[in-house]
Amino acid sequence: MKRVSAVQYSLFRSNQSGGRAARVSELLSAGDRFRYWEGKSGQRYLFSKIKEQELLDYPGSVVLMADERMDHVVVWLGHADQHGELHGAHSVPKRRRQMAFYVHLLCTTDEERKETLSDLQAGLFSE
Repeated sequence: MKRVSAVQYSLFRSNQSGGRAARVSELLSAGDRFRYWEGKSGQRYLFSKIKEQELLDYPGSVVLMADERMDHVVVWLGHADQHGELHGAHSVPKRRRQMAFYVHLLCTTDEERKETLSDLQAGLFSE
């Protein structure tokens, strides 16, 4: 049986959300600067778009990578450490040219970050 990667799986899920632009982004004509993604619990999480090289500025943040060519379908989810290195359940995609980086900055503790990652992981990549 061939194993399907999270990236492949997310591309074919009929209920896979590519995130939704936050109303404030629409009102301010900020494009996709702010987007929501929903966890399995139904909780919406607000993310801010950043450049990859800015990850060092957001230690401990929840990070996701979304494919801009495919309406912001999430292809990776994890967190950034204090050195800007990414850690997650899956390996970070090597090809990042068409990827947008988003950070969720509203987790104040490690426990909140773990709960948020778990909820998003279940909502974005599980059956």
